[in-house]
Amino acid sequence: MWISILDYTLGQIEIHDISEYEDIAPTENEVVDYWLSKEGYNPNNISYMITNDAPEIYDGNTQTIIDIQP
Repeated sequence: MWISILDYTLGQIEIHDISEYEDIAPTENEVVDYWLSKEGYNPNNISYMITNDAPEIYDGNTQTIIDIQP
């Protein structure tokens, strides 16, 4: 499981592999809330997306695919 955290203020995306935390809680949302709180984020004040595989990031200027390996 991967989390992509969107920071609109800085125009950045942070990507983290959180698969080691999947067995902590019964639901995906609880796993995410746990991980975000553990890392010092407030789950209510950020935008994020969860994916099963590592996301591919496209550089809009060059169409370069940035493949993040687990």
